[in-house]
Amino acid sequence: MAATNTSSSLAGLIVNEKRTEANFDSWKECLKNYLIGQGLLGVVTGEDVEPKRTDSNYKDWEKKNALALHAIQISCDEHTFSNLVMKEPTKVNSAKFVWNVLAERQSKVLRYPEEETSSILQHNDLYMAVENDDWTTVKWLLSLNPNDVRAKITMIGQTALHVAVSAGRLEIVKELVKLMSKEDLELKNNFGNTAFALAAMNGSTDMAMIMLKKNKDLVKIKNNYNSQIPVVTASLYSNREIVGFLLDKTPIEVLSPHENDKNGATLLNCLIADEIYDLALDLLKRYPRLAFIEDIHKNYTITLLANKHSAFLSGSKLGFWKRRIYSSIYVNCEENEMPSQEASDEENVYRPPRQDSSDKRIIIPQASSLRGLKLKHAKAKQLLRLIFKEMPRLSNAELKKIGLHQVIYDAIKCGLVEFIEELISCNPDIIWWADQKGRTLFSYAIILRQEKIFSLIYELRSKMHTIVIWRDVFNNNFLHLAAKLPPSSQLDRVPGAALQMQTELQWFKEIENMVPSKYKERVNENGETPSALFTKEHSKLVKEGESWIKSTVAQCMVVAILVATAIVTSTFQFPGGVDNSGFPLLSSYGPFLVFSISNALSLFSASTSVLIFLGILASRYAEEDFLESLPRKLIFGLSTLFFSTLTMMIAFGCSIFIFEQKKSSWLAIPLSILSFIPIAFFTYVLFPLLFRMVINKRKGYSFFDKSKEQLRVRKIA
Repeated sequence: MAATNTSSSLAGLIVNEKRTEANFDSWKECLKNYLIGQGLLGVVTGEDVEPKRTDSNYKDWEKKNALALHAIQISCDEHTFSNLVMKEPTKVNSAKFVWNVLAERQSKVLRYPEEETSSILQHNDLYMAVENDDWTTVKWLLSLNPNDVRAKITMIGQTALHVAVSAGRLEIVKELVKLMSKEDLELKNNFGNTAFALAAMNGSTDMAMIMLKKNKDLVKIKNNYNSQIPVVTASLYSNREIVGFLLDKTPIEVLSPHENDKNGATLLNCLIADEIYDLALDLLKRYPRLAFIEDIHKNYTITLLANKHSAFLSGSKLGFWKRRIYSSIYVNCEENEMPSQEASDEENVYRPPRQDSSDKRIIIPQASSLRGLKLKHAKAKQLLRLIFKEMPRLSNAELKKIGLHQVIYDAIKCGLVEFIEELISCNPDIIWWADQKGRTLFSYAIILRQEKIFSLIYELRSKMHTIVIWRDVFNNNFLHLAAKLPPSSQLDRVPGAALQMQTELQWFKEIENMVPSKYKERVNENGETPSALFTKEHSKLVKEGESWIKSTVAQCMVVAILVATAIVTSTFQFPGGVDNSGFPLLSSYGPFLVFSISNALSLFSASTSVLIFLGILASRYAEEDFLESLPRKLIFGLSTLFFSTLTMMIAFGCSIFIFEQKKSSWLAIPLSILSFIPIAFFTYVLFPLLFRMVINKRKGYSFFDKSKEQLRVRKIA
């Protein structure tokens, strides 16, 4: 907190407020004036060129660069600069680079030339006729001025063909193409796009076919903005069908990997983003190097997959039954391959996978969609395998440029077990890789609380004993990392502060059982043992857990007391009345016997739950109590409360049945059934909490999947 306040006060000496979208212009002017006053503006604008390290004035430039960089850094929000560090770790030491990214926003707004108004007005009739799909008028106007077929008729330099394509006028496009030469089809508007490129943007496959028949080179013409070819343009607009068509018509060498040509990498990433994995897989098989070329958005394929939850089962949020259906479905990864070069134009149009109605395996309604999902997951794993097999060919500089450590961190944060499995399988030595903090992938699995990923450590057999004693640059061992509070995004996956505390204790105890005993008392650079660090980090969570339990118990206790009160009252008011001696008249009647037993069970359960809740309220709420004692008591309390409510409604239903059967027998059963509606609502509200607590408690017995050691036969050399 003190560091944050200091940073804010220093920023106040340079700018009025830290950088936001709302105050961007005033922020830039304030910072610019400060840099001018300090004689630092030349460094960020590039006027003061960085000299060679051997030059005498290098130290002076280095000092100015550091001062300018510091001024920009403290004038921005912490997250803004940290995100830039993650994206461009090798460039953020340059004040000029950081200034261009954070301050020179106006230069990124693209400006295009506009046509003269007088020239446009004389073609207004032609423009309106094309827009209104009036070919008769268009034909008449072009017969008067044949050269108008290639004239620019709008402010942004569009020809009649551009306008027809944008307006979706297929018949006019057909006729205009007949009147135009091959060269005319290559004319670009002021945005640098041909009419063919516009058809690719709009997903107009029919129009693209018409133009392509006349000029097959249209697929290779790049726009003037970022040198994109049409198939890449179509992929950026997620037009799946035309992407498949254009990809087949585009010479494959045009998409080959080049540092100065990002078409292939951009197309590959767009295919993956749109989950067209079959086409992406075919492209990557031809050019595996594309996965390590930066696309126009400065992304890499491996980065995209590391953040794509839906590409893997571990990132897909499937319920219990969906997972069971998913696991029983068979898929063939060779389905839906890219169309062959010899196929006709109609056959080359990509179409989403369709389920064959004759497939007898699909007998459950949801199984068809799950089968498609499993096929996507299988092909995504194939993509990963290709990428990771190519990775050993990269130099250390290339891996650093890609940001491999950040990629691994992102995959672990997203819980993508398949990603890490394939990475270790194809590159076994990756388990020893450590980032600048000296942390391995298993270190981050602990920090980010990803038990399924950490369970992969059991596959390493004897290597596991070396890895578990690993220490980072701050002298933290695995137990110290387990003692630290995880990021809130990971902690909030478990509902309720008490359950979060229980999960944290389970993690700590499991790692404690794994590391050698001598490491349990080792101190880090701050002189803290793992136990002391755990207590310090979780002190607030303990208080929140205590408050959460007390609040939950108090509410449940009110319900339990109400149930007990209702049952005690009904105990002295027997349905059907009593005789002169006070004995129930219907004591031998079957429903009355059920009523009596249910009453007794409900009273016993409600009283038990009240006593359990009282015991919870009187607990000491010590740190270790959240592991076993408090969860066990809460489970028993909630279970007895649920049982007491259930038996109370059974008693109530029996009472209604006894009363109504004598008056109207047809009403007795429906009214008795209706008495169970409150139970349904109570189950809907209470049962998820009870179920989660039971699952959490069972996790404590097998927190990590230790069966991997015995079940997996994959050998990591």
